[in-house]
Amino acid sequence: MNENLIVDLEGRGVVSVTFRKLAAAKKEKIYRAILDAFGKDAFARVALESVARSAQVAKGSLVQYFSNKENLAVFGAETLFDGYQAHWERHFAVAQNGRARDRIIRFLFEEIRYWTENRAEALFYVKMMYENGAGFATSFREGFHELRLDYLHELLHSGIETREIRAGADIEVAAAMLAAFQSDFAGHIITGEKKISPEACEAIIRRSVEIVMVGLK
Repeated sequence: MNENLIVDLEGRGVVSVTFRKLAAAKKEKIYRAILDAFGKDAFARVALESVARSAQVAKGSLVQYFSNKENLAVFGAETLFDGYQAHWERHFAVAQNGRARDRIIRFLFEEIRYWTENRAEALFYVKMMYENGAGFATSFREGFHELRLDYLHELLHSGIETREIRAGADIEVAAAMLAAFQSDFAGHIITGEKKISPEACEAIIRRSVEIVMVGLK
């Protein structure tokens, strides 16, 4: 867990100094309980008692740490987003070789795999993206959208350098189209009752990217 983020959240009144001073393992346990509670139910139906029970802390302690239920959800959302961003910073820190279209396909496929391997985070993500309308959920949605757009824009821009994409092509629109596709597809993968094989998932992503790339040549 990012302690710099915890300090920032303390400064914003989301968590208390008491929470900041907790052992890392205890903070992680509370975070996992928050993900589980808000990933299974809508914000209005989540009870502090159930989060406290899952985290194995007293309800009074939970109130002392966060003051209210909205701060619990904000902490969960900010911590999840921070971890997601750190994951992709590590991904892009490694030299990316190959054609732009292959790098885009790899990014979109790897993101689906990220959510598949991090089930609790994935369910929380879906609730925040599609079912919760509070202000913090709006900020959460916008943050993911902007980050995904930034990555896709950078990858598409590399296609101009490799001459896969014509100079002057509207990569802003292309990035927005791919980001919208990915958001919907990720939601479908996470919530769908019927599992899609990795091969089928990659094929769907590949076809979608190819359609967009055709318009950029």
